[in-house]
Amino acid sequence: MLYRVLGELTIGPLESPVKVPGGKVSRILSALLLRANRLVTLEQLQEAGWGDDQPISDQLPKAISTVKELLSGVGTAQIQTLRGRGYKLTVDPDQVDMLRFQRLVEQSSRLNDPDAEAEQLNSALELWRGSPPLSNVSRAPFPTDLAALMKRRARAEERFLTLRLAAGRVPEILDRLVIAVEQDHKREKLCELLMLAYHLTGQAAQAQTTFERYAHALDSEYNASPDRKLLTLCYSIMNDAAVAEQRLAELGYRPPETSDPTVLVPQEIPPSVPWFAGRADLVDEAVWQLKGSRAALQKVVISGSSGMGKTELARRVAELVREDYPDGGLFLELRDTDDEPVDTSEVLAQALRGLTTQRLPDTRAHRLSLYRDILSNRRVLVVLDNAVSEDQVRDLLPRTRNCGVIVTSRRALPDLDGVHPMVPLGLLSSAETNELYERVLRGHHSQLTHTREDMERLVTLCGGMPLAVRIVASLRLREPGRSTAEFVNRLAAAGTPAMAIGSRSVTRALETGFQGLTLEARQLFVALGRVRLSHFGAWTAAAVLGPQGDPGAALSDLLSCFIAQPTTVEGRYRFHDLTRDHAQRLSADDAASPEHGARIRQVYAALLTLVRRAHRGLYGGDFEVVHSDVPDWAAPQSLLEEIDRDPQAWYEAERRNIRAAVAHAARLGFSDLAWDLAFSSQEFYALSGYYDDWRVTHTAALDACRTAGDLRGEGVMLTAQSQPALVASRRAGVESAIPSLRRAVELLTACGDEHGVAIAQRTLGNALRREGRLAEPLTLFREALRRYEGAGDTLGCWQTSRFIGQTLLDLGEHSEALTSLIRARRAADALGQARVIAQSAYWVGRARLALGQLDEARHDFDTVAGAAGQTKGSTLAYALHGHGDLARLRGSLAEADETLAWAGRLAAETADAVLEGRVHLSRAELFAALARPTEQVAALEHAARCFAACGSPYLEAVSYSTLVEVLRQQGLATDDASAQVERLHHLMDLPLEDQIHLYR
Repeated sequence: MLYRVLGELTIGPLESPVKVPGGKVSRILSALLLRANRLVTLEQLQEAGWGDDQPISDQLPKAISTVKELLSGVGTAQIQTLRGRGYKLTVDPDQVDMLRFQRLVEQSSRLNDPDAEAEQLNSALELWRGSPPLSNVSRAPFPTDLAALMKRRARAEERFLTLRLAAGRVPEILDRLVIAVEQDHKREKLCELLMLAYHLTGQAAQAQTTFERYAHALDSEYNASPDRKLLTLCYSIMNDAAVAEQRLAELGYRPPETSDPTVLVPQEIPPSVPWFAGRADLVDEAVWQLKGSRAALQKVVISGSSGMGKTELARRVAELVREDYPDGGLFLELRDTDDEPVDTSEVLAQALRGLTTQRLPDTRAHRLSLYRDILSNRRVLVVLDNAVSEDQVRDLLPRTRNCGVIVTSRRALPDLDGVHPMVPLGLLSSAETNELYERVLRGHHSQLTHTREDMERLVTLCGGMPLAVRIVASLRLREPGRSTAEFVNRLAAAGTPAMAIGSRSVTRALETGFQGLTLEARQLFVALGRVRLSHFGAWTAAAVLGPQGDPGAALSDLLSCFIAQPTTVEGRYRFHDLTRDHAQRLSADDAASPEHGARIRQVYAALLTLVRRAHRGLYGGDFEVVHSDVPDWAAPQSLLEEIDRDPQAWYEAERRNIRAAVAHAARLGFSDLAWDLAFSSQEFYALSGYYDDWRVTHTAALDACRTAGDLRGEGVMLTAQSQPALVASRRAGVESAIPSLRRAVELLTACGDEHGVAIAQRTLGNALRREGRLAEPLTLFREALRRYEGAGDTLGCWQTSRFIGQTLLDLGEHSEALTSLIRARRAADALGQARVIAQSAYWVGRARLALGQLDEARHDFDTVAGAAGQTKGSTLAYALHGHGDLARLRGSLAEADETLAWAGRLAAETADAVLEGRVHLSRAELFAALARPTEQVAALEHAARCFAACGSPYLEAVSYSTLVEVLRQQGLATDDASAQVERLHHLMDLPLEDQIHLYR
């Protein structure tokens, strides 16, 4: 078939079609094909190509010439010019799908054999490719011809289905009938045929539903009522069935023949698709269970969310064990087309029609008894597809071990005894997704190609859902004229709703899962689509549902329906990508309402409450932090207890959520939430080394505060971005943070936030110290200490006392420094936090080294090492630095060399650039004592690089100044190092009082 109009317009081989230009060329080609082997007048072609606009005189010949070029490499079609009259496309009728369709339909009407007629009609209908004729041609020509063609197809389809129904081949056409009726509920003939098919399969309720849909469609669109005969047929199916049987007789119904008048060997399980891929372990497991070994249960439950391929897996397994069940296979649908559970009595009727020709008992109890009796001495494989609950399945399970059962369900069925539950079906891996896609294409003999990048994008779009892969592959086959890149771009732009073909739809599959949830679980699902959290748990459900809801039950429902999956962190769950996309689309319905933002804020405010609690757990109180005016959420006690048990582990579990929440809150203009979430998390970021998270969250929050005019938040964020831990992480630039910190002090002072001013002053003092200023920081630290005391911030008082001592050390006031540092050490002991005690002990030890109190310093550094424990983090690096300097001063130079080298490696691993630089300054002193000048120079250069990376020009200048002296002593050139010193002195532009200390 080289010329196709029954669907999209294509010409050439299906695997490599000729690309047809759009617009007037495609319309003129369509007109010639629709009236192939007939004259198409000039007026008709002008109307087809240009509509009401009159073409320029030579435009039609040019368009015809383009069409001729397109056809020149395809088959034998020729365009004849009938001068002054028009054009005619001469072509072999068997090469045009429309002409072949018409011929097959005409021939079928002359056949006397109903089965032969049905086969002929089926061949004709298979020429249609799903969509209406010329579906890819805008303003397709000859709309009357197209409408007549669609009517002829409808009549052929109805005739084919009638013949198949009359032949008793209901299982073969039932799905086809359902799809046809779904596409058009107003076709009376199809409605009647589907009702009769449901009657023959014992599904009376479905027949009634079909009639009701038809009646509703007529009423809503035409304000009309169904024919009386159809209503009578519906009543008959629901009651005595006499009218239904009479109507079947009128159609020439012939029950399927069987050699045994009472026993049938049903073969109802559909064959597996040839492109089945993945799930190899699960296939092997199910086959082993159904093969009937003594240890196996011979009844398996396959569960998983919609679109995961449960039914396909069941069909594949059934195919592999078919020989073990010689008495046939039943395939019983436990949900109807409206996704409602089918009554067990109707399922039993359907099963009995496949097992026996006996008259069906009227009552459920009698049907159940007959069903069990027949299966008691036969080996039949029963597939119970799409089960709703354990109760629906329980009666349908054979009582003996001779029959096998495969149950599929979108829910876990834990209350079924004597069955083997399989691991719920999850997402396909990237490799399995790729394999399934390729198999579908190869199964249709496609030669389509794609790049690795295109395939990776397709894999991402499908999200690992088998249904999505199947649909996307089918859509790709329908568009052979597009490049794969173009196809992927279009699909990505259209999103999940575009993943649909015929009756299969990813959105519909996701929707069926959503509809199966309880009301509270639905509320939670939609709410989770509003926020931008990477995962969720008990706190999220509690925040959404409020004190009157049952968050545990809602989460359990999401899990039991496999809509949510557990993450690697206990108590945290996630959606797969397509499910999350569906949740976001549902939540978008109320995006314009004021409540939308309020609901998002409600969730992020709950997270903020928990973050504040975790911060207090890390610090022992609301220390070194200020909060916005967002009120705390009344969190359930169980959630608070989880945080209190291990605040840092809780932070770790929620880290990605905090980052996402800050970004989303900032984007929505919730500056107070954004800056409070970020600031309340900074201690966790510092402890865990998550400096990227620190920088990203604080930058987003700062931008939000500036946009919203939130001056207090701006001041807090300016302060947070220059905290010593962040600066020491190598992540900061060399650009001075001092102007921003001065601005922060001004803003927080203007806002009357004394506690915030203390934090900003202390941070500003540290920034000034990094640039070599010592006098002003000492004043700032003493003012901050007063404010910390007023705020009752014990940790802030400790921090500031320690910085006062460190500044005095830099000033050479060693005794006064030791006094201040011992005061800070006492405050640390009162706080009782190991890391705080370790920092204090380190600096007390440094002061004692300066005073020559080596034995006391050793005790201090032992305290630091004890706080480090078995870890290899920065605390141990500080302990090793102290012990290395101590060993050098005691003359144990080999020990000092080994210890300081270890300290340097740990400091680099933990990204503490300041400590790493200080360690290399110590190593330079050691190499001087060891008379290893080359290594001394390298150590000083390494130290300078560390201090440059973290924006500490004062310490960088000290490194280069020392390097100048060392190079001079060795008789080496000092130009480069001296230039660096001059550059840094110019950069720092220190006041005279600080220059004295620098050059001291």
